[in-house]
Amino acid sequence: MSEIPIYSPSNILKTAIDLALNFNNGKLTDDLTILILEIL
Repeated sequence: MSEIPIYSPSNILKTAIDLALNFNNGKLTDDLTILILEIL
């Protein structure tokens, strides 16, 4: 696990998406999609 160098919302969101895609074999879950839409 690599650390997030800059704690900005966009970097955290991008990292979260990358981790989720890796964890879910490239598929975003419904819960994560909803969370992303709420953040954006």
